[in-house]
Amino acid sequence: GAGAPAGASINSTTGVFTWSPTEAQGPSVYTIRIIVSDGSLTDYEDISVTVYEVHTHDVAVVNVTASPTNVVSGQVVTVTVVVKNNGTATETFNVTLFYDEPAIGMKTLTNVAPGNQKSLEFTWNTTGVTEASYRIRAVADSVSGETDTNNNTYATAIVTVNTQASLPPFDWVTALLYMLPVLFGFLVL
Repeated sequence: GAGAPAGASINSTTGVFTWSPTEAQGPSVYTIRIIVSDGSLTDYEDISVTVYEVHTHDVAVVNVTASPTNVVSGQVVTVTVVVKNNGTATETFNVTLFYDEPAIGMKTLTNVAPGNQKSLEFTWNTTGVTEASYRIRAVADSVSGETDTNNNTYATAIVTVNTQASLPPFDWVTALLYMLPVLFGFLVL
């Protein structure tokens, strides 16, 4: 009837009241007057319905970059991880950074507001790391009530660790071309 919230209804046959509030209708308290009549007598009852805020929980890792991407074992790599709260509730969660399977480190983000992005900077000391190319992967722990965890992991950056600085192969032909004039110059004198 008049004054009922949008979407509310009473089945005229069963008398069952139904209402599925929309996100826009919460949070709030609604006083709803239920009126019954048999044609000659009328009565009513005011009922109070509390609509709570419905939150979605979704944190995501949206980017991972590493610099430099080609290092000698012992050098430090700086890795920047960008995370976003895609949900509607403020969240606190951990982000762990890996090179293949070993963890580089973990950081905690606190009170990240809905829609906000945060950048985290990790430093990876490659001392003792075996020579290879490694996929850098960031993982955001799932938060309570999160149903979409497909975007909690991001792995694209590749860092190559070498055990010694790579030098180009020695070019004897070029060396001789530079050395011959010097050698002949000394011989002519």
